[in-house]
Amino acid sequence: GRSLSRVLGALVNLAKQVTNRTVFIDNGGVQHLLPFLKSQVTAYYIKSLFCLAYLIEEENNEDDESDEES
Repeated sequence: GRSLSRVLGALVNLAKQVTNRTVFIDNGGVQHLLPFLKSQVTAYYIKSLFCLAYLIEEENNEDDESDEES
């Protein structure tokens, strides 16, 4: 329990760094975090949501950049 919460917290801190986001996205990080959104443990749910928010933001930024180049 506590170890998983710490790991998710570390993932959030890693996802905050823009340079790490592409690594998460390229390695299926979003898909691996989605199951935690159904967790009954609030800390798991919230930490995975924060991490996903950073990753989705990065994906949206990449989409916006490709639209501007077209």
